[in-house]
Amino acid sequence: MREDIYKGHEQKYLKATVLVGLDPSFTVKAHIMMPEDQAFNLLSYILNFHFFDDEAEKMYAKSKFYDEPDIYFYFGELKKGTLTFAFYGLSGSGKSTLTHEMYDGKYDITVLHDDAFIISREDGSSVALEPSYFDKTHDYPAGHHETKYYTTIMNCDVTLDSNGKKVIVTEDLRNNNGRVIKTRYTSPHRVDFEKSPITALF
Repeated sequence: MREDIYKGHEQKYLKATVLVGLDPSFTVKAHIMMPEDQAFNLLSYILNFHFFDDEAEKMYAKSKFYDEPDIYFYFGELKKGTLTFAFYGLSGSGKSTLTHEMYDGKYDITVLHDDAFIISREDGSSVALEPSYFDKTHDYPAGHHETKYYTTIMNCDVTLDSNGKKVIVTEDLRNNNGRVIKTRYTSPHRVDFEKSPITALF
């Protein structure tokens, strides 16, 4: 760590604070710092979580206190590292694809989140940790209705359409693991807190 501090002592850094958790029953304040040339990654991080604005500060101030040490340092992957501090989850198991499928309106669906949520052991309620979604692009071909909810895109190719307009190539043709930050509005029945306890896991 001393070596990294020395190597970066003349470099300019950007910093931000976000709120992980979208209900006062569970929130974590996360601070992030990265080199100035990584501004796009910082923007994606802020869009994925809840930027620590006045609204977030009020929620954090009235949130439930947990008797846990609350200062951790992590050097590495941004989103995964942040969420690992807050909860544990699976990756690449089809959560997003299944969650955002509306099944032609056949079912009454309420979406808490496709990935980042916790379940209370006390009452079974659930709290979403992020307002947006960090999804793989490979499952959404060009022109798919989900693409209109993209805010930032990472690790994807770009091509020109017949009109010379730049369009993204969502399939993993050259680069693996294309990712996107998708706004919460992709889920028309989105909630941040679900009081009803979980009764089944699939």
